[in-house]
Amino acid sequence: MKPILQLALDFVDLKRALKSARAGIAGGVDWLEAGTPLIKSEGLHAVRELRKLFPDSTIVADMKIMDYTQMEFTDGFSYDYIVQLQNQIDDLMTTAIDYHIGTEIQIPNLPVFGRAGFMYFQSPFDGDPSEFNKKYVSAGAGAVVDNQFVIDFAYTYGWWQDYGDNYGSNVSRTYQDILVDNMILTLAVRF
Repeated sequence: MKPILQLALDFVDLKRALKSARAGIAGGVDWLEAGTPLIKSEGLHAVRELRKLFPDSTIVADMKIMDYTQMEFTDGFSYDYIVQLQNQIDDLMTTAIDYHIGTEIQIPNLPVFGRAGFMYFQSPFDGDPSEFNKKYVSAGAGAVVDNQFVIDFAYTYGWWQDYGDNYGSNVSRTYQDILVDNMILTLAVRF
């Protein structure tokens, strides 16, 4: 089975992104990804333009920004109180990096696909142990009917540890093992 090659278009200029997309498609790229910088600078117009110019390619839109240390209070409080809150945020939060990896395979000569993936979400709280980082595995299958109707089924399983403070303090702290199961059925129509 042939692996799928995805090109991330992480540009702030649509013209440069489209030039790279054309070169990528000519070189054998299967999927085009409108990344965070492109969507932030050009909006969803970039995704629509990619769909218009490359109707036979899979277009992926991906946007993630999670630098919790950059949160700020700016209005509604006195300057001294804002500085105090900002210092609390800086002491409590850290930059979180999320990892996503996945694959999709197609059964030869059939419009049936299988998918699997792994996601890792780092805790945004400074000093949290790695057990508090959220981890998910996923698996799914899909089919395309008459090149227009799409049926997808996915299952995800997640696990991590957390704690809850009763009455807003750590006097009565409860540690928890979190397990999450999700099943998703998607029916779509391609236009």
